[in-house]
Amino acid sequence: MKNFVNRFIELRKEKGLNHVDIANQICLNAETYKNYERGLCYPKLVTLLELTEFYNVSLDYLAGLTDDRGEYRTMDVEQLPKRIIELRRQSGMSQSAIAKQINVTKSGYKYYEMGKSIPPLPRLIALADLFGVSLDYLVGFNEMNI
Repeated sequence: MKNFVNRFIELRKEKGLNHVDIANQICLNAETYKNYERGLCYPKLVTLLELTEFYNVSLDYLAGLTDDRGEYRTMDVEQLPKRIIELRRQSGMSQSAIAKQINVTKSGYKYYEMGKSIPPLPRLIALADLFGVSLDYLVGFNEMNI
């Protein structure tokens, strides 16, 4: 599987577009998109979802977690805190244990559960991996897709 940096480059080239073209399509600065492709920063979840729609791929594919392209699915990002709480309870793990596993402070993790902040891509991936679910499921797609 490719990592998200390679996946971004691959998808952009498949469409025959440059950074400016992509940036204009999703109302983003072209330099920011270049930085995603360089691995210098991670897109926010909202941007990731816009890109999954633009490229018509699943979030897991865009993040480089699967080679199955899937397709864009409408997601309810507001479900993220609820899903994290539900999955933590099912796992029987404490907030502290999960925070340690994904390399964030306990208060940082609590903010994810309260919906006060959204985990960046590496932490979303770590959470999905820890709970054994797909990114698509974690961010609000209704079916469990492991």
